Amino acid sequence: MNEDNIDNADSSKRSERTTKTRRLFIEAGQRLFAQRGVGAVSVNEITGAAGQKNRTALQYHFGDKNGLLTAIIEVHAKRVFELRQQYLDSNIYDNSKASRRAAQALVNPLVQYIEENNTAVFYVKILSQLAAVDSHLLHPRTSSGISKLKDDRLHALMQSAVAHLQPPEAQRRLFLVVSFLFHSYCGILQMNDSSDTSDILLQRSAMFSQVALAVESILEAPPLQ
Repeated sequence: MNEDNIDNADSSKRSERTTKTRRLFIEAGQRLFAQRGVGAVSVNEITGAAGQKNRTALQYHFGDKNGLLTAIIEVHAKRVFELRQQYLDSNIYDNSKASRRAAQALVNPLVQYIEENNTAVFYVKILSQLAAVDSHLLHPRTSSGISKLKDDRLHALMQSAVAHLQPPEAQRRLFLVVSFLFHSYCGILQMNDSSDTSDILLQRSAMFSQVALAVESILEAPPLQ
């Protein structure tokens, strides 16, 4: 084996180790953040849960705890984004009212992701926490992991749904929708933490549908007098 091949093999091994280490941190971090709260978990706890002995490993791969949080969100948001584009493509000729189209486009892809990925519950619980503290990670004008996948099509739908409102009230409605969505999903998913019977799953599906109707109502409600 020549030197170039040796260097390439070494580089490939380093890349594999890096990928594996990042994955272990993301898996440990999302579980701990969801179960105990973002602010309650230390870097050392995450490092230990990820099976890493080097105390600076998290900083090396993510910069800090907030960098890890952003990476976790980005992993999940990427798939939700893909599912939403598929949904919008398949419903391009939907002529229903703007509030309904916006609500369904916001809700349905996330429900699909929850049903296909058993770690989506961590994502939902983390976003519920961030919504509660009005985190910049949920705002579309920041450089967070969510806004790296800024969805112009969804944005246009949401803006159309609140076009009957003055800008300040429209912004309040959109914030309320995001907060309500993730808090509601977090509560619904907690029903499955202790039991996973068919009755509960059927109830969960019905409740997801109710959330979509509630989001639609929030968006289309007339302005405050």
